Parts: sequence; structure tokens; C-alpha cells
Amino acid sequence: MKPMLVILTAYPGAGKTTISRYMQTLGFARVGTDDYRRMLFDQEYPDIIAGQDAERKEGAVFSMLNGDKIELLANNWDVIVDSTASTHELRRYLLDTRTRRGEIPADKYVMHIMTRDEELIARGRGDAIETWNKSWQEPSSLLYGCPVLRYYNNTPCERQDAFGDISERFKRKLWVPSH
Repeated sequence: MKPMLVILTAYPGAGKTTISRYMQTLGFARVGTDDYRRMLFDQEYPDIIAGQDAERKEGAVFSMLNGDKIELLANNWDVIVDSTASTHELRRYLLDTRTRRGEIPADKYVMHIMTRDEELIARGRGDAIETWNKSWQEPSSLLYGCPVLRYYNNTPCERQDAFGDISERFKRKLWVPSH
């Protein structure tokens, strides 16, 4: 069975990390840009892009994330990538599973978490809306050659509906040792 690769895409504050942590309970390995920013540079977004060497630092973040993603897939782990991934170019990069030795076969998905502006403001992320509206590119399965799954995350009920669908869609038979 091929491993699965899921790329999360959404505005900051939409609930990507909540969804990706839920997917960890389904057996996915999680790699997230915010985690790499903290680990490598002890900085958060957007501070890292406002500071010195911003482009170089973001390059290092995505290089490390991509290397770990490839290593996990090569070892047959399902992987969830927790990243805003606001552009088609970045989503294609994150979906790429080619290595020097060839492509790692994987079932690929883009998961778009949709949240209303009012909810982002209520979550304290209203500052990001205007910035992301300028660069956001709507996900399209035609551009990526894989399904784009869309989930709303404005209310606890919508989040539970998303968790239910994700559980059904991505559950695997977990290996249980025999006694």
C-alpha cells in the first residue's frame, strides 16, 4: 500500500494545526512550517519574514521540511504537511515526491481548510487577512493532479464534521501485534 501525502492549505488561524494534530491520531507523521521556524530560528511567522535573512531562512525551513517529508514517505509513513501554502507553486513543491533515485509513489491530496474572515478575527488572526488576500491562490485539483478536499472550520460542529469525514477517508488498518 502506498503512503499518503496530504498538504494542508489555509489562512493563518484557520485550524490547520488542529486538523494536522488530529490526523496524527490516525497514524500520520506531521511536519509543519511553524515547527521548523521555531526549531531552526526560534521565530514565528510573520516575524521571520520581516527580519534579516528572511528569504534564506524560509528556504531553510522548506528545505528541512521537504527532506523530512521525503524520508518519512520513503519509509512508508503517511505524512501531513501543515503549511499555509498559499500559492500553486508552493503546493506543487510540497506535493513533489521526486528524489535522486526516482519518485516515491504516494497517494496525494490537498486539503483546504476554509474559515470566514469573522472567525479568523475572533481567533486573533485578523491581521493576516489583508496580507493573504493579496497572495492567496484558490486550490485546484486540475493544477495538482490530485484531489482537493475542502472542509469548513468556523464552528465546533463543522470541525467535528471534518474530523468524521477525515477519519473515514484516511483511516488505515493499524497493525496490531498478535500475542
